[in-house]
Amino acid sequence: MLDQEQGTDMAVAATQPEPVEIASIEDLQRVVREVQADRTSVVVRVLDEGEVILKPAPRRRTHLTREERKRRDMEVSISAAGGWAGLVDGEALKQQIREARGQRSHPWEAKLFDE
Repeated sequence: MLDQEQGTDMAVAATQPEPVEIASIEDLQRVVREVQADRTSVVVRVLDEGEVILKPAPRRRTHLTREERKRRDMEVSISAAGGWAGLVDGEALKQQIREARGQRSHPWEAKLFDE
């Protein structure tokens, strides 16, 4: 039975047309830079001694601090400001909400666009 890691390695080997030949340290450095930049795995042959799969390390998940989350949320909110401009009459929408708050007998339906 194949574990998940071994299964992905075999899939990578099957999709690579030809292994990349490594004859010098410069070749290895070039391939490593390509793998880092492209975030793709590569089958590598080292001096006709065997093949290995070179793949990028998983990206580390970064956690935002409370202040960073607050700053990001504020930036997103500010960038959304005015997003309804020209699409919805703000005063008419507020009036509909005020009227609906006084009427609890039926669900409120917003009339955002002229029909």
